[in-house]
Amino acid sequence: MIRRKSDVGCFLIAQSEHARIAADIAVNLGGAFAVPSDLGKLAGALRAHSSGFAALDARPPLSPAGRPANIDELPLVTILDVWARTSESAIAAGPYLGMMLSLLCLQRAAAVSGGARTLRETFQINKLQHRQIEIQEQLRPQVGIRHDLPTRYGMPDGDTELTDAEAQFFYGYRLMLFCLQLALELCTARHTTCKLPSTPPAPRRDGIAVQLRTFPGRCCLSPFPLKLPLALSISARHLSLDVYDHEVELHEALAAAPESRLLVSLEP
Repeated sequence: MIRRKSDVGCFLIAQSEHARIAADIAVNLGGAFAVPSDLGKLAGALRAHSSGFAALDARPPLSPAGRPANIDELPLVTILDVWARTSESAIAAGPYLGMMLSLLCLQRAAAVSGGARTLRETFQINKLQHRQIEIQEQLRPQVGIRHDLPTRYGMPDGDTELTDAEAQFFYGYRLMLFCLQLALELCTARHTTCKLPSTPPAPRRDGIAVQLRTFPGRCCLSPFPLKLPLALSISARHLSLDVYDHEVELHEALAAAPESRLLVSLEP
């Protein structure tokens, strides 16, 4: 779950809803960004990237403070297990989706490796990384990536010259990260102003940082990454500021919570 503050409580947004918003952004890419060659597959990867969270979305755990746990409050081993299940389920959906989500899993595991505090966490990270390397060795030729392409955690290393197929695939991956980050900002409403991570506007181009400014019901982006302004509706459940002693209390409150629609338009 994603927990978002409200004036009198919090909104809970399922990871599957975050994934849907990211996919809706992807299918509307244009403007400052070139449309990727595999746009439909990219949107499919975005929709599937949170599939491992289904059980946690249905029955969210409590944070140490007795609140619905935000994603960054989950134990590391829980997150690693979710990423592993997402990656394994993606393989059956085809080589593009499998490779995309395996690469995302490998990159995320590398990002959290420095935060491992126990032998179990270190073991789980290493196990997950080795499995993703195995998956990518199998899928690379199926998506047009050479076996001998130098990479670092799955991404091209340095100034390696890419083939057209490789350039298109890794461009799609960078767009996936962009759509995920933008969707997260829309779901959390954490910042009124920020710059999204640098993203290339086309294959083989240097990255640009899209500026984000939020207002009530509006999010202005510059340069604008979509073909046209886009109206989005985010489904959420609204809860009070209660502290829960047991998860069953939270689950009962969540089942009874009214659905809210958080409306936001993406504009230049």
